[in-house]
Amino acid sequence: MQLVEQHIIKDPAFLEVCIKAKNLYNQALYYWRQSVFDNIQYFTEYELTTIFAEYNEENYRALPAQTSQQIIKNLFKNVKSWQKARKEYAKNPSKFLGRPKLPKYKKETSICFFTNQQIKIKNGFVHFPKQVGLPPLRTKQNNVQQVRVIPHINHCVVEVVYNVVDVIQKEYNGNWMGIDLGLNNLATCVSKKN
Repeated sequence: MQLVEQHIIKDPAFLEVCIKAKNLYNQALYYWRQSVFDNIQYFTEYELTTIFAEYNEENYRALPAQTSQQIIKNLFKNVKSWQKARKEYAKNPSKFLGRPKLPKYKKETSICFFTNQQIKIKNGFVHFPKQVGLPPLRTKQNNVQQVRVIPHINHCVVEVVYNVVDVIQKEYNGNWMGIDLGLNNLATCVSKKN
């Protein structure tokens, strides 16, 4: 099972990374939209990543390679959602308020991803790749799978995604308890047992 540890950061370095992510997302979306409108040949997520790396695209190289790949993967996830919604709309338009629209360009910032292969955990701190210039981030987790930087108006929420071993739940033994949190009393509890 995966859980998330969230940190609110007001460091402008995190917003700069999100701006670079937006630039790459918008460039990839532009090429994809051109392929949809038959201006260029259609391509897959992996073909686009290969083309950006091969032609040394500035926006692709502004971030570490795996981060850029994750941003392009996020775009194609949005594209697949649009395609699925479009098919469902063709079958049953009454489920929707309107026709599903193509994914839109990001205006100012976009979400940025760092995989567990890019980051390092040392002494309770997450260390990002040197290329991005982000300061270390304190964390309580040591089994980190991914770090997401989610931009907001004046800050970023940094989510540390980590794995937890699933707890085996006990079988239901017929006993139950209802708990009502109160204002005057902390809680009122009622159980099946008298």
